[in-house]
Amino acid sequence: MEDLACILPIFQEAREFLREQGSPQWQSGHGPTQTVLEEDIQRGEGYVFLLGDEIFGYSALVEGVDESYTNITQGQWDSTCERYLSIHRVAVSSRVRGMGLACQMMEHLIAAARRLGYRDIRVDTYHRNQIMERVILGAGFLWRGMVLLPIPNGERKAFQLVLPEE
Repeated sequence: MEDLACILPIFQEAREFLREQGSPQWQSGHGPTQTVLEEDIQRGEGYVFLLGDEIFGYSALVEGVDESYTNITQGQWDSTCERYLSIHRVAVSSRVRGMGLACQMMEHLIAAARRLGYRDIRVDTYHRNQIMERVILGAGFLWRGMVLLPIPNGERKAFQLVLPEE
């Protein structure tokens, strides 16, 4: 919880960056809130990322069924695995934007999912968030279809990575 003071400004910067890009994602109070981040942390699902001893990024690895992912259109999930983990709330500080650290974050999240015993990892992003889409695809995820979050402009591209068995 003591990291919240560093995490919250990163989300404000990310929200502003998305707005500058013309994206409605995380706008009008529909993005990650302090309460949501606190809940991530309390459940042990929130991850901070450090460059030296400074926090530059945050994401959550959320266990359990994501209701927004149950109705996928224009495709389907690979249902090889019984359970999955979702990556949500990926944000990087403007201080390090363009340095490739989001890609490294994704690698660490995938490794953490593997350590937690998950092979099926899912993530989504707004269709105009081309930067995040490149990060997702660069990490080996495949486009699976479209999901709808219960918010205005809630349509999202859905991606999945199924790791090989060890």
